[in-house]
Amino acid sequence: MEKEVDEKMICARCGYIGQKERFSKGSYLLEIFLWCMLFVPGALYTTWRAFNEYHACPICRNEAMTPLDSQFGKEIFRERTRLNEQIKPLDLFDVVSKILRW
Repeated sequence: MEKEVDEKMICARCGYIGQKERFSKGSYLLEIFLWCMLFVPGALYTTWRAFNEYHACPICRNEAMTPLDSQFGKEIFRERTRLNEQIKPLDLFDVVSKILRW
């Protein structure tokens, strides 16, 4: 389990590279309100939130994060770096000339 914490992950949706974070479903404000109203609803809601925690990307809260050193993680990283490459002026000239010839 300790290896899982130290391992870098990549998000399939936004491309974030780092660690997963733990999130809970529900609302803190509703939880506080229910605790102020009565003990039983507050306890039930707190228990429900505790059992509905999940680990996800801290940026987009997507649960589909994969290890960076896995095959799928490497493919995502390669695609993200390819999309972030700048277009060289010569390449842009070639594209424009091909369009104008068409």
